[in-house]
Amino acid sequence: MSDKKSFFESSMCKSKKNCEKCRLSREYREGISKVFDVPKVDFDCPLGKVAEEYKDIHMPSVFGMTRNLLQAGKDVAAHKRRTGRTLAPSEAQEERIAICNACNYYVKDRCKKCGCQLSVKTQLAASKCPLGKWLQVK
Repeated sequence: MSDKKSFFESSMCKSKKNCEKCRLSREYREGISKVFDVPKVDFDCPLGKVAEEYKDIHMPSVFGMTRNLLQAGKDVAAHKRRTGRTLAPSEAQEERIAICNACNYYVKDRCKKCGCQLSVKTQLAASKCPLGKWLQVK
């Protein structure tokens, strides 16, 4: 018997705020398994979010996503100094999100290539698609 408490009984699981993170990131589930009692790293979700549905979804590492986020912050600051603008025009935002929605790397408002939350990234004038499908707004 494990000394760890059950993840499924913890407030982290019951909060339902970590579902997407838990289902999309094996690294996150490995962290859960070190702290909480779970049957295996690819555990089935008691809330019905079956791991099998997400097995082919691979996001960048936490380090990679952090690096991307820091670079985006620098890009936004530089773009703001250069143009005085932070947000892209609404037409550009709509075009960008439409492109993302049609992309194979799009899953649940996230990009599997860069790991960004696309509802935010597509709004920023300085942002660009890591696949080159859309560029910064000048």
